[in-house]
Amino acid sequence: MLDRFIYKFLGKLDNIFSFIENYAIKATEWCWQTRVRILKKRRKK
Repeated sequence: MLDRFIYKFLGKLDNIFSFIENYAIKATEWCWQTRVRILKKRRKK
């Protein structure tokens, strides 16, 4: 009973960290793409 509870709890905790990590990566990629776009515009001027 207690093992099952701990297993489910750690599974949900792992899912939460995976979700956070996934969106942190997406946010980082978006920032880099925005930075590259801005730098390309500046070089064209």
